[in-house]
Amino acid sequence: MIPLILVVEDEESIRANLREMLEAEGFSVREASDGTEGAKAILEDPPNLIICDVMMPGMDGFQLLARIRADETTHHVPFLFLTARADRSSLRKGMELGAEDYLTKPFSRVELLAAVRTRLSRAESLATTYRRQLGTLRNTLARALPHELLTPLNGILGLSGFLVEEFETVHRAEMLDIARGIADSGEILHRLVHRFLGYAELEMAVLDPALRKRLSETHCENP
Repeated sequence: MIPLILVVEDEESIRANLREMLEAEGFSVREASDGTEGAKAILEDPPNLIICDVMMPGMDGFQLLARIRADETTHHVPFLFLTARADRSSLRKGMELGAEDYLTKPFSRVELLAAVRTRLSRAESLATTYRRQLGTLRNTLARALPHELLTPLNGILGLSGFLVEEFETVHRAEMLDIARGIADSGEILHRLVHRFLGYAELEMAVLDPALRKRLSETHCENP
């Protein structure tokens, strides 16, 4: 599959130069002239990499980066800034928002292609690790979940089945005990499901920065 690279740059000559260099290396390239157009292009056809100018009219590069990092469908897309501002505050702001790298104008063809290949290779490596982690999690849940869920589920089915079959002969006090047993088993089942979902989130947070950030902003009263 040919990687799709989105170039967001307000200067037409720079966009054309980037397209020429990237297409010469076999990449598929899409262009946007500002942040708003870039955001629309990302939603229509998510790219494998975004190359974006920092200073643009309207929505600038920082705003575009913040928007795609806040969206779960695009937060993982590698982001490479183009900037004529190599000062530390600009670099720090971009990295804090989640940019992977910077290219300072003017840049050479060698610098551009090296940065692009590094980011794409890193993204593919993370995707491979994510798929492996997901497979491990799936196997863990497949082994543990049925056994853990069957115990309370059998309690619910057994007690409710007895109530259906023997309802004409069950005394009122016995019916209350059976109802309590069903409720207790249901509560156990409910807690188990929430614990497994929490475990799954923690496992996925290892590779998902957005999920890790969201979890870090919450707290657990009863670990």
